[in-house]
Amino acid sequence: MQWKDITSRRQGETDRTPRTYQSEAGLLRVVVTRHIYHPPDVWVLNASPFFDGKPLNSKGADEAKAEALSLVRKTLADALAAIDG
Repeated sequence: MQWKDITSRRQGETDRTPRTYQSEAGLLRVVVTRHIYHPPDVWVLNASPFFDGKPLNSKGADEAKAEALSLVRKTLADALAAIDG
């Protein structure tokens, strides 16, 4: 999956550190971001309808993206297994 930096920045902001990444697979949109309601070193996963603000254990951006995809894969596999019953 390809990740895109979608960090919103204020005009004149000098810190260009990416804080929000997005990747899409069909209709599924996966976002890994920093959030004001969590400590600054915590990445959060959003992938509706499966995850909404789930804190991740990884501290680095690349590790957080990999952890997010692993969680989404497991959730989708479990859902498909339940459907196939």
